[in-house]
This record gives sequence, C-alpha cells and structure tokens, in this order.
Amino acid sequence: ELKMLSNVPQLLRLDSDEVVNSAKTILGTGLISGGLPPALIRSEPILLTFPSEYIEGGIELLYDGKNNDERKDMMNTCRDKPGFLRESVEKWIRLQQQQK
Repeated sequence: ELKMLSNVPQLLRLDSDEVVNSAKTILGTGLISGGLPPALIRSEPILLTFPSEYIEGGIELLYDGKNNDERKDMMNTCRDKPGFLRESVEKWIRLQQQQK
C-alpha cells in the first residue's frame, strides 16, 4: 500500500522475504496462535522493519510468566493500543544488547 510505503519508505530497501516473514509472525502464521489483525500492520507498518525473530522476542517478553488468558489479554492490548507491540520489540532488542 502506498500509504504504508510513504510512512515507512525503508520497506523498499529491506529484503522482501524478511518483510513477509515479519508479517506472517504478526498475523499468526509464526509464533502467535490466532495472530493479530492485518489492521495492526496497516496502522503500524514500522513493525515490518523488524526481523521476525525480533518480533517473536518481543512477544515472548509479553508472554513471560503469563497464563493463556493473560496471553490473550496481551494480544488484545497489542491490537488495541498503538505502539504496544513495537515497544515490547524495542525492549527485547535492548535486553539482547545488554547481554552482549
């Protein structure tokens, strides 16, 4: 979509397979059972710039110590609160950098 590309032009420079993998992770064919809605990608296309393993790390951070109902609540929050998943992914990246 042109709006997504105008908001996140770096998508054009990224490997298309990586972008697709990131989208699949967000939409649920990756780590998340049931996935998140495509509207999340449209509203936050910046998520597609993160490699899928980073997105998975951010989701795992949200899931840490949570039961299934709490995990569902986390995914609802990701869907409903702009920036929530992105912030978790960025936190996961910072944690990985600190471990090095």
